[in-house]
Amino acid sequence: MGGNGSRVDRVLLLVTGGRDRDLLETWLANESGYEVVDTDAPDAIEAVEYDLCLLDTPSLDRHADRLRARRESAAPSYLPALLVVPHGGGGGDDRSPTVPEGEMARTVLDDVVSLPVEKTTLRRRIDNLLRARHASLELADREEQYRELVRLTPEAILLVREDRVVYGNRAAADLLGVGAAADLSGRSLADLTEGAGGARLRQVVAAIERDGALAEFVDLDLRLADGTERVVEVAGVTVAYEGRPTTQLVVRDVTEERRRRERLALYARAMQAAAQGVAIADARRTDRPLIYVNPAFERITGYDAAEVLGRNCRFLQGEGTDPETVAEIREAIDERRPVSVELRNYRADGTPFWNRLDIVPVRNDAGEVTHFLGLQRDVTGRREREQRVAVLDRVLRHNLRNQLNVVRGEAARILADEGTDPEEARAAAHGILHATDELLDISDQARRFREVVAGDHCEPGVRDVAETLEAAVAGIGSEYPGSTVDIGLPEGLDVHAHEVIGTAFLGVVEMLAETNGGVADLAVRAAAVRRGTVTLEVLDRTNGFDGAHLGVVAEGSETPTAHPQGVELWLLRWSVEHSGGEFDVDTGSDPPRIRLRFRRADGETEPPGGSDDERSATERTEANADD
Repeated sequence: MGGNGSRVDRVLLLVTGGRDRDLLETWLANESGYEVVDTDAPDAIEAVEYDLCLLDTPSLDRHADRLRARRESAAPSYLPALLVVPHGGGGGDDRSPTVPEGEMARTVLDDVVSLPVEKTTLRRRIDNLLRARHASLELADREEQYRELVRLTPEAILLVREDRVVYGNRAAADLLGVGAAADLSGRSLADLTEGAGGARLRQVVAAIERDGALAEFVDLDLRLADGTERVVEVAGVTVAYEGRPTTQLVVRDVTEERRRRERLALYARAMQAAAQGVAIADARRTDRPLIYVNPAFERITGYDAAEVLGRNCRFLQGEGTDPETVAEIREAIDERRPVSVELRNYRADGTPFWNRLDIVPVRNDAGEVTHFLGLQRDVTGRREREQRVAVLDRVLRHNLRNQLNVVRGEAARILADEGTDPEEARAAAHGILHATDELLDISDQARRFREVVAGDHCEPGVRDVAETLEAAVAGIGSEYPGSTVDIGLPEGLDVHAHEVIGTAFLGVVEMLAETNGGVADLAVRAAAVRRGTVTLEVLDRTNGFDGAHLGVVAEGSETPTAHPQGVELWLLRWSVEHSGGEFDVDTGSDPPRIRLRFRRADGETEPPGGSDDERSATERTEANADD
């Protein structure tokens, strides 16, 4: 029993009436299980659905043209026809039908069988033709599915034979600038593309025809017939189309992709060449690790990329980093919004610097924050200049103006009346002299200020910090009798220090003596000597340090109501920072203390003098006092 899936095969029976027809119809319907389609109307032949036509010679003569038209309209599906003739139908008996020959037989008939015939033989002949029919229907279904898939795919598909397009889908028409897919058929590749890119495309097609396939996509720069330029990727394979070998091309438009790659490459080069530090953190991973830093980041921070990638950027923070600023950064990151701050960070060697930090969230097309872009700029020089300008402005505006007002007032007293009492005139003159001395002191402060400012271009040198401080205050006792400075530091403690550090330290000692009746009593101790750094504590044992003044200098900014009287503390801070160190204060202790941290230059990893150097300066000072 023939069949195509669950459908019964239909046999169109076009055999003239008689015993042979009756036998065939009975056998087909009852014994073989085929569905018999019986019609002799010409119009019905063109409209009826069947899988095989079983006919005799008279029906062939009468319906040949219609059967040929049905076969052609069914293509590429196969619609077979089997001719039955009486035994000896091909001989010379004029009363017997003859077998048709020539073009008509070739275009209409597929097989001929003589009657009478064994039922098994007839069944085999019919089933062979139906199997071929079923195979052609399956192939036609696959080709239809293939055509639909090609039509709908977003990638451009071209079928090319002998340098001409035999089929192209909608995407191919759009890519090549053709109005409709149907307009591609029959066009040559030379008509559709120009220049070297078009010639290269034809070479690709020739290679596919020769080798059967192209192993990988090839990049081509195409110029279309209308002058449009496109960058494409092309791959292909040889397929059977309409029964003939055909080159199938897959063409991808990668013009925008290349432009994006070029832009990304440009951005990457720009970031690599930028003077600003650039860091990118992955917002989707735990603790938001760095995934990129540029050379400027390495230069500013002193860290190599290999040291920091995979770590959170907080490694730049240190003891002097303002926790409120850190909290502001953390809050902005948690809320996925930009933030700009200036904070104190630390380089790989421990050197502090002021970092102008801008953090920008980067979002994907869905609006999700995937990364954070951080821009770093070393603004240490600007911050220091702002401090110096503010201090200098205050000194000139406040101290200088006050003393000039004194001079002016005393001079006015003398000139107010020619009969001024000599004693009053004498007192006024002394006032002028005192104010003049104050102005000279201000001039000396300005000189010291200039020494520190002028030291911007000088690199700190290696100095024994004990020798440097002792040399600076060697004559303090003669200038201020009763004043002492106890430098209790271990010998051979080499640090990176600027040449003005001694002058700045002396200025602080003199300031304390001036404000304390000519007496200063200071102790300098090593609060902590560790690998790479040494921290000194400066303690005034007469309690002469004003905690409020120390706090202003430590904070790094003055206000009209909060500022030290002179510039000495500022000069000490700046000289330490010029040395690559840090200035800090402990206003919570009694009395308040100054802490100076320097970078060690002697390569020591253990404190000179043993564990005693790990004790705080406070403990050692109190121990000395007890002694």
